[in-house]
Amino acid sequence: MIRPSLIFFLLFAACCSALIAQSQVGVLNITISGVPAGQSPLLKMTGPKGFSRDIVRSEKLTNLEDGVYEFTSDIIVQREPSVSKTFRLTNLTSKVTIKRDTQTVNFVYRQMPGSDKIWLGNQTAPANQNLQILAFSDENLGSSSTTTPSVRLTSKVTSIWSLAFDALGNLWTADAGNIKMYPWNKLGDTNVLASVTLTHEAASLAFDKDGNLWFSDGKKASKINRIPKSRLYQSGGSK
Repeated sequence: MIRPSLIFFLLFAACCSALIAQSQVGVLNITISGVPAGQSPLLKMTGPKGFSRDIVRSEKLTNLEDGVYEFTSDIIVQREPSVSKTFRLTNLTSKVTIKRDTQTVNFVYRQMPGSDKIWLGNQTAPANQNLQILAFSDENLGSSSTTTPSVRLTSKVTSIWSLAFDALGNLWTADAGNIKMYPWNKLGDTNVLASVTLTHEAASLAFDKDGNLWFSDGKKASKINRIPKSRLYQSGGSK
């Protein structure tokens, strides 16, 4: 015969186990900072079993299924009267794994150093001076007097024929037989090296909505070339 006290103990233990199991759920703390006033973060969160959610503020998510959750983000554009400002996360894609535990992810937007500026490159340098890629900040654009550039990219350049930005904020230049890419997060520095160099005589660079690069041939003015996005971000010869 089972004693009543033993039955009570077994029932109590079962209830405690159930409560512990219920408490072991996935929890994710999301913190977001650096978003400009009047703008919302452009974060999309996806996960197991078709989970999908737009993240528009810092928040705490509970009862999450075990698995890998992925975050993707777009660049925030803040329209200005003259030159717009853009903000982005350092990594536009990130992942976190939930396994009946509590995780924390922090997203910090910062202004892209290439934004809020007018960029230009000179084709020929004055005597005893190096060619440079120059940027003039927004607050100096209303002046007709001599203005000091806010950024000088003093990496070796030969003759700049065209400048263009891709959707990620990287700066591309047509530079006397080469197409060069300067990474977006280095554009506030001075001595910046190109991280991608493609061998092309090019002029008039332009990107389409799919991220493909188009340019006119620097030697044959009647020829237009296209480099697919999939083949852009690696140095080499003709693409």
